[in-house]
Amino acid sequence: MLKPLLTAAVLTVTLAPAAQADPPPAPTGASITLVTGDRVLLNGQDVAGYLPGEGREHLTVHRYTERGHRFLVPSDAEPLIASGKVDARLFDVTALLGFGYDDAKRDTTPLILQGGRTMKAAKNQDTWSAIRGGAFEKVWLDGIRQPSLDRSVKQIGAPEAWAAGFTGKGVKVAVLDTGVDAGHPDLAGREIAERNFTEAPDSRDQVGHGTHVAATIASNGPKYRGVAPDAQILDGKVCTFGGCSDSAILAGLQWAVDQGATVVNLSLGGPDGPGLDPLEEAVNRLSDQALFVIAAGNDGRSGAETIGSPGSADRALTVGAVDRDESIANFSSRGPTPGDKAIKPDVTAPGVGIVAAKAKEGVIGTPVDDTHVAMDGTSMATPHVAGAAALLKQQHPDWTGARIKAALMASARPNPALSVYDQGTGRVDLAAAIKQTVTAEPANLSLGVQRWPHQDDPKITREVTYRNGSGSPVALDLSVDVNAPAGMFTVSPSKLVVPAGGEAKATVVADTTVDAPDGAYVGVLRAGPLRTPLNVTREVESYDLSVHHLDAAGQPAGRFSTRLVNTETGRGYFADGRVRLPKGRYTLVSAITTGEQLAVLAYPGFEVTRGTELTLDARTAKPVSVRPAEAGAREQLGDLDFRRGAYSDGYLFLLGFGGQLSIGHLGPEDPEFEATIAAQFEGADRDPKTKVAYRLSYSHSGKAPTGFDHTATAGELTEVTSTYRPGPPGREYLIGAAPLTPRGGGGTSWLAPVPEGGKIVDLVTADGPRWSWTYYQRNLRTNSMEVRTTSSPRRVTRASGQRLNTAVHGPALPNSGIALGRAGNDLLVRVPMFGDGTGAPGDLAAFTSARTVLTRDGKPVGETAFPGFGQFRLPAEDGAYRVETSLGQNIFPVSTSVSAAWTFRSSHVDSATALPLSVVRFEPRLPDTDSTGPGVLRVPLVVRQQPGTPRVRRIEVESSVDDGRTWQRVTVVGSQALVVNARPGFVSLRAKAVDLAGNASEVTVIRAYEVRSA
Repeated sequence: MLKPLLTAAVLTVTLAPAAQADPPPAPTGASITLVTGDRVLLNGQDVAGYLPGEGREHLTVHRYTERGHRFLVPSDAEPLIASGKVDARLFDVTALLGFGYDDAKRDTTPLILQGGRTMKAAKNQDTWSAIRGGAFEKVWLDGIRQPSLDRSVKQIGAPEAWAAGFTGKGVKVAVLDTGVDAGHPDLAGREIAERNFTEAPDSRDQVGHGTHVAATIASNGPKYRGVAPDAQILDGKVCTFGGCSDSAILAGLQWAVDQGATVVNLSLGGPDGPGLDPLEEAVNRLSDQALFVIAAGNDGRSGAETIGSPGSADRALTVGAVDRDESIANFSSRGPTPGDKAIKPDVTAPGVGIVAAKAKEGVIGTPVDDTHVAMDGTSMATPHVAGAAALLKQQHPDWTGARIKAALMASARPNPALSVYDQGTGRVDLAAAIKQTVTAEPANLSLGVQRWPHQDDPKITREVTYRNGSGSPVALDLSVDVNAPAGMFTVSPSKLVVPAGGEAKATVVADTTVDAPDGAYVGVLRAGPLRTPLNVTREVESYDLSVHHLDAAGQPAGRFSTRLVNTETGRGYFADGRVRLPKGRYTLVSAITTGEQLAVLAYPGFEVTRGTELTLDARTAKPVSVRPAEAGAREQLGDLDFRRGAYSDGYLFLLGFGGQLSIGHLGPEDPEFEATIAAQFEGADRDPKTKVAYRLSYSHSGKAPTGFDHTATAGELTEVTSTYRPGPPGREYLIGAAPLTPRGGGGTSWLAPVPEGGKIVDLVTADGPRWSWTYYQRNLRTNSMEVRTTSSPRRVTRASGQRLNTAVHGPALPNSGIALGRAGNDLLVRVPMFGDGTGAPGDLAAFTSARTVLTRDGKPVGETAFPGFGQFRLPAEDGAYRVETSLGQNIFPVSTSVSAAWTFRSSHVDSATALPLSVVRFEPRLPDTDSTGPGVLRVPLVVRQQPGTPRVRRIEVESSVDDGRTWQRVTVVGSQALVVNARPGFVSLRAKAVDLAGNASEVTVIRAYEVRSA
């Protein structure tokens, strides 16, 4: 049972906007209970609060950002992560939210244990106690992989294979996906077995992805024919609309080979981490029994080293995507793999505008006709290659999966404008593959990384075996075509004769001692028409750093966490002993625990120029003490935060510093570095209805202080008094204020419980930070947050008052990020629909009805069941779009229905781009009762627009006194609407606006406010 949020340990966190695009945010109001039993409150993708489990208030929480993902790691989890016993993704809030593991969707945390066992662990301290007690050798999060989403069959030469008599007949191809609609006419008789490995009740494809993939492989329809139209489909449902769990995929892999599949299609994947994950291990282990054809992933816009797992497995045939003119698709993930720098993808295939069967209940894809849709993605490229593999298996029943892989790679058609890391050996060419009599194994030569310095590098030698399946000997001329200086690569012999039905071997040697710049060298080994990808990496100048940690007693520390982030690349490294680092400048932060004391050392200008032994001594740090002048004020929260550009690191103290923290600076200053010490206290109530909070924040530019002892004086604080509009009985009201420094530091807040009908006086640091206020309304019966608003950060220089959660509620723009935007062919809607009368964006989680609908040229594109939220796949061509969104609620008597609509034109864009969006806000000044008396009410019209939206040229306003059944025009003078309130009741408002480019917006609020009797 979770403790009430009125405990001192509740806080909100306002994070700076991420430097790169985040995954699509979930609707606001979510929370995630970690495997420790601690609960994280969420505001879209941002962390909005942390509630520790019972008895865990004394722990600190390490908060940091890594590659755009936000981690919150309690101090008792860090040693287990460092030792490799616990998967760090269990504390990756961005990933957990993306996987759909928030509390609204599930009450357990799915785990994978050493040996492949799975369990659904309760989100409580019993599970965490078992993990900490060593009940399991190793624990991974059972994460979610995502499906990686005519003319293309002809493009890869399938008709030539059909003409030769190869259609995949008798070959079993497993499709591990969202299920297959076996009743689709194009797939009649193709499916021979099915199995559901998900938590869904049956194998129906209610997404549409798996059916499209299966049809690309084996459709035998009159209009669209798959690559292998006579192949037999094994339908393994491992994915739902929420994604594909690792445990379902693992079970599906084993089932596929047990059913006799010789080709397995996986059009799915997720981020590849260090080491061998359970999926990669399974693919490599089972590849003796089948060929696994796996999507490379759709993260190519992020550049190199974006190949997803399990496509990163060495033995997988990994597929990138090209478009119709053979150019690499911009979304297609690029190699090499991180860590070992292996060559991936292996081949490419068409993956743009692929038309195939639409599942009866499918919801994705661009409609082509009633039974077919078009989709983009490496998901669509992969089944082309799986189908090609099925044709070769029919042609050569005795060939292993490895040899089929080698043949497809050897016969692929390269695009000379692309690198091996873009395309592998090139686009699959079936016309050539069915004639391919000579193959090379291994199919690629990834020669790894040679450590710097290179004058004594050992030579790397690899043997390549050429097999000839024809009845005549084949002579091959061998050479190496690599972007490398002479002498780095050699092959011998230079001429090779492969006997009929036999094999011959060649030897490739890489000598990285030659005079050459450090970095990757990539190319191909040529043997006549055969091409084998080849690479080796000369490690850039790098050194070993050995870190020793001493505790407060001067003894070797047992508990510590040291993280370094390269200031140029942003890449992070944990140093739990020895770590290999490229030469350069790093921001180093180390936390050393002695009993209940935490010493944090910051070294923002740490230079790596040679092999180094570094001793980090907790005794270097000095105590931190921050307090208000009021004697007896109770400490509620402490926060230590470090920032440098996109880098962030810090520690939260859920009961305040309490004398536990000491801090120290090491090395030179760095002008781009910032350290912030913030603390929040509960003061004595001024009266039964007036709470008092002290919110203190102190930033240090260039360095961290060594010790910090400060008492806030009255002269440095400014009072801000907040009142609010309460909801119905059975609610609790929480108000917090979070600081934000010029570099985005600080950002924590204690959420203070405020009495119903009461107020809170916040005394905040005036000099330095901007402040943002958050209001929460919590339902005590359901233990859920119903309403949240967060104001834009602002400077506070004089005493002021503000009213939170007052009418008129309506759409607003988020404080950061894009409300309506497009990236490539994906449209994202993220409009806060319940902003309050101050314009603070907000959301209502407890809505009674909601939807967001997108149409294109008057035809439906997609719909979600959330207010102001949706993600939709669009065609690349220009079109006229309309977004309609609405919510209904019965918590408050006003704003019972809020709706909005926007029209605009859009076509494909290469990067995330804000679309035209104007929001008209009604902002009359109303008392806390959200009502006014008879007469004329001046309603200020505030137009908020996304950057780049043309100026609004016309606004029309209407009012209604019968809940929107009839409307009357309202006079608009300047930027105010003059609404005549003639009789008691509720007044509804509607505004229509058009900008200079003709983009239109409409906002309707039913029961915007109440008119009282005179």
